[in-house]
Amino acid sequence: MAGPGIRAWELCGVLAREHEVALAAPGPLPAAGPPGVRLVEATRRSLRAEALHHDVAVVQGSALDAFEVFAAGDSPLVLDLYDPYVLESAGMYAGLPAAARAARAADDAALLRAQLAAGDAFLCASGRQRRFWLGALAAAGRVNPSTLAGDPGLEALLRVVPFGLPEEPAAPGAAPAIPGLRAGARLVVWAGGIWNWLDPETLIRAAAALAPEAPELQVLFLGGGHPSPGVPAMERADRARRLAASLGLLGTTVLFREGWTPYAERASILTRAAVGVSLHEAHVEAEFAFRTRVLDYLWAGVPCLLSSGEATADLCVAEGFGLTAAPGDQAAVTEGLRRLLTDPELHATCRAAALRTADRFTWPVVAAPLLDLCREPRRAGDLPRDRAAGRESRTRRRGVIKRAWESGRSEGPGVLAKRARGYLRRRLR
Repeated sequence: MAGPGIRAWELCGVLAREHEVALAAPGPLPAAGPPGVRLVEATRRSLRAEALHHDVAVVQGSALDAFEVFAAGDSPLVLDLYDPYVLESAGMYAGLPAAARAARAADDAALLRAQLAAGDAFLCASGRQRRFWLGALAAAGRVNPSTLAGDPGLEALLRVVPFGLPEEPAAPGAAPAIPGLRAGARLVVWAGGIWNWLDPETLIRAAAALAPEAPELQVLFLGGGHPSPGVPAMERADRARRLAASLGLLGTTVLFREGWTPYAERASILTRAAVGVSLHEAHVEAEFAFRTRVLDYLWAGVPCLLSSGEATADLCVAEGFGLTAAPGDQAAVTEGLRRLLTDPELHATCRAAALRTADRFTWPVVAAPLLDLCREPRRAGDLPRDRAAGRESRTRRRGVIKRAWESGRSEGPGVLAKRARGYLRRRLR
């Protein structure tokens, strides 16, 4: 599972301790879900059947079909916006032609506008994100006398539910079979995918600089390719491999694990790591991101080296579980790695801080605001109590956006953007 799947899986497991829970996701699905959770293969038909007997629906990210089905119902609709997909879109689809990229961006903006207009409550992952989404909700007209009545801080409308961690400690399992990984290596791990807005090259250049003095150093990239066929291959990942090859490090000092590391196997690798790394470019995506894999480093007690300017990097500075460097600062990344690999006292201090911080992010702890919402579900005060009158227009939304997307591919992004804006003005007032 990638981050969104992990989050849905674990939050459902917590909710199932008090509620009857179904988790709907695209197939194929595993044989069993978390204890007490019923798995549903998500199709429009199965989602409509689920909508008939649920009391609360939580819909994540850009799941258009699920949003449309549950937005047309009468029960409270919670939108999980922990991953601001509109800020990732340009990087995600960087390999497409310009017109297609503009069409994707307009499509994402149209869906987000619809979500902000229809949600009874919203989830985000950090204080930074909360400020971002408050601005978006205000622009959408959702900060108004009805939503502020009895909730002047909008704590019920917009709740912070960070990514979380298992309650049980990370335990090493059988050593994974990774070609080129040496026994006894000083392992530096990049635990997530290599997305186009991240910066693996700076880590690879730092490894090249350190290799002569630290021959035991190995850098391992775990996310070789996204498990979803709908996510395009990342050009940044290819660039990273080419750079490692050009420096003579590929397969020796720098390793790329093929495929996607299964969720259940991550502890067997993380518990062997000396340093966990997450680096990004200076980009608006980073300002509002919440790096989920950094939490896995904390769970395994792995000291971190992170790019500054992002929420988990702020946490790193505050709690002392690692070091930070400005985006693109190769000298600082090289020195940070050197210190974490050669200073036993610093490493031990960071490890203790990581484990201590991890206790604050277990799934039952971070899920508390969502649990509170599900114990007393209610509709937002500024939305109609019965959505039935608006169902026809909501049912038509997907067709309109799809036609706009198709026309944008042939007529240009300007036509698409104009049509999407006009549709939203008419339908989402």
